[in-house]
Amino acid sequence: MGNVIEFADICEANGHTIRQNNMDMKHNIPLGSLVEIVTPEMGDWLGIRLYVTDRGRDCDGTPLYSLGSKGEDNKLLMHHGFEEGSFKRV
Repeated sequence: MGNVIEFADICEANGHTIRQNNMDMKHNIPLGSLVEIVTPEMGDWLGIRLYVTDRGRDCDGTPLYSLGSKGEDNKLLMHHGFEEGSFKRV
């Protein structure tokens, strides 16, 4: 039976794992920024505007954003897991 390798532990050309490279990536959108959501399948802007309410990381270290109402601090009302390419800053 073969060994199982976690995706994030695969080494890239620079000798670091995917997780190490992702952890080096910075969050580029400040908290409180107004953003507009894009549909990934079509690349169309939906016209839905929300605010960046929190920032975190995926299990592989990818920077992620939570979106919600301005000043929102109730995590149940936020929309989580947006990568930077899934919205644009307005």
